[in-house]
Amino acid sequence: LNSLLQMHDEQEKAQMESLVKIYEKMKPKDAARIFNDLDMDILINVASNIKEAKMAVILAAMNNKRANLLTVELATRRQLPGAEDGKS
Repeated sequence: LNSLLQMHDEQEKAQMESLVKIYEKMKPKDAARIFNDLDMDILINVASNIKEAKMAVILAAMNNKRANLLTVELATRRQLPGAEDGKS
């Protein structure tokens, strides 16, 4: 069972890496157009793995509301547990 779970995790990681490479190769405005409508959970996973310099250009080309929402989601998901209480 553990080996099946590990294999599933590895396949999931490989899929994410493939998606990241695809979006990094796109023109930023094309990636931004897709990111404007992409499911937020998937978007967060992809965006958090794209190189910062590339993501910055994509973020700048996104719809303002969507870019703001993504920024908030990325910022809050990167906080350590208890960071919102000042317990970090």
